[in-house]
Amino acid sequence: MTAGVQVYKSTDAGAANAANVAGSRITNVFDPCLVNGYNTISVTSITRSGTTVTVTCAAAHGFLVADGFAIAEIMGAVQGDYNGVWKITPTSTTVFTYQIGTTPTTPATGTITVKRAGAGWTKVYTGTNLAAYLSPDGKCYLRVDDTQLLGARLRLYRTMSDVNTGTDITPTVAVLANGVTWNFNASVPWVLTSKGNFVNAWCALEASAGSPNGQKLQFGLLANLRSSGVDDYAYYISAAITTGFRAESSLLFAANFASSNGAYIMRSYTAASGAVLGNPLTVKGSTARMGIGGTGAPNVPDSISGKSLYDRTDIAEGPVASVRGEAPGVWIPMGDWVTPYATFDTFSGQGSHANRRFMILKLYNLCAVLFEISDTWDL
Repeated sequence: MTAGVQVYKSTDAGAANAANVAGSRITNVFDPCLVNGYNTISVTSITRSGTTVTVTCAAAHGFLVADGFAIAEIMGAVQGDYNGVWKITPTSTTVFTYQIGTTPTTPATGTITVKRAGAGWTKVYTGTNLAAYLSPDGKCYLRVDDTQLLGARLRLYRTMSDVNTGTDITPTVAVLANGVTWNFNASVPWVLTSKGNFVNAWCALEASAGSPNGQKLQFGLLANLRSSGVDDYAYYISAAITTGFRAESSLLFAANFASSNGAYIMRSYTAASGAVLGNPLTVKGSTARMGIGGTGAPNVPDSISGKSLYDRTDIAEGPVASVRGEAPGVWIPMGDWVTPYATFDTFSGQGSHANRRFMILKLYNLCAVLFEISDTWDL
């Protein structure tokens, strides 16, 4: 049983969209993506040849051959080794394969189904248009307040005893009374990617059919950059601070620590209690924003190399401006990517990144961000 990077899109078969109704972000996006999965399809046959399992579905399974892979959950096989969450390779609209390390009887029997798998989080507490989700490692809770018509308000907790009570509240109530806000409105495109304990999400700020601007949401455990030991409180959340069109996507440089940035880490690197400010580092030594030109930003494509440049998203901790960790699966475009590229454009990396694929997502205030959509995240 294996898993990997999970990519969810509003255009997926079986995916739902939010409405301007309280609770719709929980019901239509967070529950399906984080926990339940979606698009359950009947399986007509499962056969095995050596380590390769071939699955044939009764209808189109919704996994795209062009994507190269997906994460699927198989249920109902009497031979239990076939069941579980697998990294699959779609070979047609109704057939996919995956690799198995055991030798169950072939063909499989039972009433078998498959669906796009959830991200491995667990929904542990609920209230009226409220939900709390526990990360796969069991060390971080995401609380979603979906009582508004427009957008969801979010916080992280270390522990929780019910949907309203917990420890290590991030951001604190004193800093942001209602938490950060993901301004997710009705019938807009969205993308969510996840692996392990980190999630990147994006939603458009308007229902544009072309190249819409949007807002990103990130939460979960940063990749550890310490030379030794673990960083047990490097849980990060980043979104807007208010309902509306402003997003933290126009952040500048590491010295720009302010609560208005909407980026927070559960505790400082010393593990002292209390959430601290975070900030993504953009073009080093530059006043450029993500994906837009500015002083010190390179041309796109670069004049010398001919390449469009991008960098990992290091997260610095305020107010000391020390790099705390790396946000997995999200990259910062260097220079003006807004003009030559459109939202949802995809491309493959070059050189040492040739095995990586990326999706370009435009943000509010003429910025952009790259989501890594290949199973190549650095955790």
